[in-house]
Amino acid sequence: MSSTDSSSSGDDEAGTQTVSEEVESPVDDEQQQSVPEPVRRPQKPKTASKWPTDMIEVTEIHPDGKPIEVKQQRRLRLLARLIARQQLSLVMPSFKNLTDERKWELFNKHVMPYLKFPDTMKTEGLKYIMKVISKSWRTHKNRLVTNFIEKNLSPFQKHPYIQPEDWAEFEVLKKSPEEIAKSEKYKMLRQQNVHNHCLGSAGYDGKEKKWEVEDAELVKKGIPNPWDDYPEGRPVRFLRARSKLEVSEDKAEIIWKQDSTQKTSEDIKEKQSAVESSGVT
Repeated sequence: MSSTDSSSSGDDEAGTQTVSEEVESPVDDEQQQSVPEPVRRPQKPKTASKWPTDMIEVTEIHPDGKPIEVKQQRRLRLLARLIARQQLSLVMPSFKNLTDERKWELFNKHVMPYLKFPDTMKTEGLKYIMKVISKSWRTHKNRLVTNFIEKNLSPFQKHPYIQPEDWAEFEVLKKSPEEIAKSEKYKMLRQQNVHNHCLGSAGYDGKEKKWEVEDAELVKKGIPNPWDDYPEGRPVRFLRARSKLEVSEDKAEIIWKQDSTQKTSEDIKEKQSAVESSGVT
């Protein structure tokens, strides 16, 4: 069964609430007099996520319950985001507090009408989307703290589906000494991650299709592929997820997201050269 894109609007049982995302458009840098910089196109602000009005049928899933087709994966992520924001309480102590009965209720009311899993795939589909919803719920709460509580701003214009009493309790909770100490602890842990990726919401599955196209284009144009200098498998996937490939008329160059990742790439190449020199296969 074919379907339209998930950007079409629709209603859920709570009403026609949407999920707003605050995105700032970048401003062009001043042009230097001696060496002018390239003009940057301002990014379009993201539109609010809306409940779909159509239904997509899942045809095949991975062993973990994730749909195989990209269009079905996108629909699943959209639904998970909407459920996490509009159907779960901000002050629920933990995602583990959701009972199996409540999980099935969410699945049947807010997933199946828009992403229909066959009976033989329902159980695995439920398990997978609950993992995605759990992550979206945590991310949503973290962004509310960063974008509103820490700035003493009201969230209701951007997130009209939030209940005032829920927000008042959430605000008190996040301003408590215990929560502030926990937040500082996690901030320190995040700072230790020196290899931030740029995979986006599609993850490795989405990027690998793009990388295949990039590689094919280089072969077609007869341009050497700089990724051929690295060992195949996990090392290349790790590095490609943290960089981008810029292609000129006759050259392809890797642009690293962070210096630390570039240093890691050099270490990987050195180890690969040592292995090849030793004759070990």
